[in-house]
Amino acid sequence: MCEVTALFPPDQDVPGCLALAFDSIGLKEMLQYKLSEVQHQNWEQQIKDLFQPCQVSDKLWIVPHWSSPPDVSATNVILDPGLAFGTGDHPTTRLCLCWLSNVIQGGEMILDYGTGSGILAIAGLKLGASNAVGVDIDPVAVSSAAHNASLNGYEENSLRVFLAPSLENDFFPEIDAEYDIVVANLLLNPLLSLSKHLLAYIKPNGLLGLSGILESQVDEVQKIYGIHLDNINVTVQDGWACFSGRKSMV
Repeated sequence: MCEVTALFPPDQDVPGCLALAFDSIGLKEMLQYKLSEVQHQNWEQQIKDLFQPCQVSDKLWIVPHWSSPPDVSATNVILDPGLAFGTGDHPTTRLCLCWLSNVIQGGEMILDYGTGSGILAIAGLKLGASNAVGVDIDPVAVSSAAHNASLNGYEENSLRVFLAPSLENDFFPEIDAEYDIVVANLLLNPLLSLSKHLLAYIKPNGLLGLSGILESQVDEVQKIYGIHLDNINVTVQDGWACFSGRKSMV
């Protein structure tokens, strides 16, 4: 069973909103729901209480900008969580971070497609990549990623962030290049629809890491991407998977 909690302004037409939401995913009947009034709280403090420094590996931490790094000798990614996805506590983000930690040798060009908060691109730079590009369809994510890059001391020449016109867009000039590493933490359907683009952005013998997929969905990803990749590897955490491989030379 899955339970969703949503916040609405007091004057919002909640039944109307729910009807639109249900219809958008093909549900023609209203599911059961309940309404309750939420008292005003110190939301900023609540976020700070929820988002604490997160240790990804022995030497990689995600640290909110209001906290001090628990280990100053570690690689610390400073983050303002904001409204964009990617704080390091979700299994898909952690899987991608661990993958990047294992594959970055130093000096790589990275493309982070679906960058969200920018956490993967920034971690890539901190781990030794020479430059990174982040792409997202959400303007809030683009702003958030740029802001987080600045918190970590990276200017536009190190991490460039762009708004993609849509999930099905053709190549757009800002990122029309081949990258040593491409990472995409999205969902199954966007990963499948973007496969030709993501594969084309990788240099021959370059690396691709995909997440945002359930362990049960790996076979679908394998069918689309597997024929173009060598050295395929799948890592799993809490039912989520990271699918990775090296782009075939031919």
